[in-house]
Amino acid sequence: MAFKLTDEQKRIWKKYSQKYSRGSSGSKIQLGKMYLYNYAAETVPFWDQYPLPIIIKKYSDGWLGLNIHYLPPKIREFFIKKVIIKNYKFLKKGLPAQISYDDIKDVGNLWYKEGIAIIKRYKSSRVKSNLVEIPWTEWLNISTGEGAQWMNATAEAVYKETKQMLRSAYIKSSIAAKNKPTKKSKVPNYITREKERTLKNKPKLRRKR
Repeated sequence: MAFKLTDEQKRIWKKYSQKYSRGSSGSKIQLGKMYLYNYAAETVPFWDQYPLPIIIKKYSDGWLGLNIHYLPPKIREFFIKKVIIKNYKFLKKGLPAQISYDDIKDVGNLWYKEGIAIIKRYKSSRVKSNLVEIPWTEWLNISTGEGAQWMNATAEAVYKETKQMLRSAYIKSSIAAKNKPTKKSKVPNYITREKERTLKNKPKLRRKR
């Protein structure tokens, strides 16, 4: 079933697909990079026809990615800024972002806690276009546009479900932070010895009558 793209979706697709196309082979996809492509899901009740995931795990028949389209606009922008800040030392050298599946599952990891709500599994055989690699310098720009094409759902319904998942993730993160043992700073031996000598040699004060 064909769906007509909005002007914003056409603008995003045209801007990036002509310049950053990497072909249609899933074997060329790299961990820690962001891609845009046309996708036709099979077994899910609703999906994004033009996903925009950061790849965090690869399989023989596809990959696992963080599709930022599932985040409401303000949270999406906040999340991407955190990803860029956390990975800037790699990105500025032309290296992929260092984000693993374990990072996302770690409820105590505040850098990527929004990621748990947007993990999606994609199969290479269901990709219906070339894979368009988005350079990290464009991540923030593309994340502010509405490039998703929701199938069998509205954006409002998708964001509502995402927010419910995020609330659960925030609660788990808060509990994990409270239960995390605090490390006591070890006082150097020389400070301890000096304190003991000071107390031992401290003159006794007599109370005046």
